[in-house]
Parts: sequence; structure tokens; C-alpha cells
Amino acid sequence: MTRHLVSGARPGGNTLADLHAVIQTAMGGQDAHQYQFRVGDSCYGPRGTDLDLIPEDGVRLDQIIATEADPGTQTVLDYLYVVGDDRETSGERGDGDHC
Repeated sequence: MTRHLVSGARPGGNTLADLHAVIQTAMGGQDAHQYQFRVGDSCYGPRGTDLDLIPEDGVRLDQIIATEADPGTQTVLDYLYVVGDDRETSGERGDGDHC
């Protein structure tokens, strides 16, 4: 299943926790499972889990995702919901035909 999301994100203002809330709303989720974001070798997620994650609420999107100020760069942001299951969502931001 693929869904494209458009949010009123403020550059530098939204965190990965905010993005998780947007994804849950768009997908009709009830925030009932473990999840994590992965960018390169770094994994981010909620505090208080048994996973070794960087706390998502302190990480702004502009800190990890390339912007127009970084032409020619691409960042892949993976969102894994129900960690340990086969469900995975991926978002990309780059200079090509990416979502």
C-alpha cells in the first residue's frame, strides 16, 4: 500500500515524533505498535522501549533530511511500524522523481 502525505511542515520545526503522528493519522493507525525511523545507520524512535533508539522527540526533520539547500543530495527515511513484522514504509527526498 502506498500513500503520499503532504503536511504543513515548518522548516526546522517538526520532529520525527510529529511525523509519526501524521503517518498514524493518515494510515488510520491507533499507535498501538512499536516503530522506528531509520536514516542510514541511525535508528530513532520513542523513549522507553527495549530497542536501542535515539529519542525521536529531540530530532528535527531538517537535521536528518536533505533540503533544497543541499542540491543533488538524497536522504532515504525508512519508517518501520510493527517492528519485527514485515511491514515497512519508506519515504525519500531527493532531486529525482521521488515522493
